This record gives sequence, C-alpha cells and structure tokens, in this order.
Amino acid sequence: MRHVFRLKKSVLKTVINDKIGINSISIENGDDVESIINTILIYIKLDDTLTPTACSYNFINNLVCFHLELKPEKDKMAFFDALKEFEDFILLKA
Repeated sequence: MRHVFRLKKSVLKTVINDKIGINSISIENGDDVESIINTILIYIKLDDTLTPTACSYNFINNLVCFHLELKPEKDKMAFFDALKEFEDFILLKA
C-alpha cells in the first residue's frame, strides 16, 4: 500500500525547524527529500511501519513529492493509523 504526498518545500522546512528543532536544512533533490522524510519518520517513531519512495523535488514550483509505503510485514490497519499520525505531524496539528 502506498500514499502520495505533494507539499510545498516550505512545509517540510517548517516541520523540521519548528517540531524537530533542526534549523539548517537544504532541499535540492530527491535524496534530500528522502532524508528529511526518514528523519521525520524516525522522530515520530513510524520508521518501522512506513518507508519513503519515489522522492523528488521540483525547483521550479518548490514542490516536494514522495510516496509513503507500508512495510511488507505490517498489516493494512497499521498503514492508515500511521498515515494519520504522519499527516497530523506535518500539518502541525500535534
């Protein structure tokens, strides 16, 4: 199972800065996006459930895109719970 996210670069920078406390990040390519998403997943303890794939950054419109996939050993219900937790975290609700 997978879910696609398309966000402004500024959203990820705000999450990393305000919620995690890392003040200096650079997003210039898909590898940077993957690293940031992995950092967020580890921080909110979802790295055992979700994995980022197909990460990309479009510098023209400042959009980051990525898929979050359920790890094969997890059940479908864990996927939906983890997605909700991730979305709440990146949307600064938590």
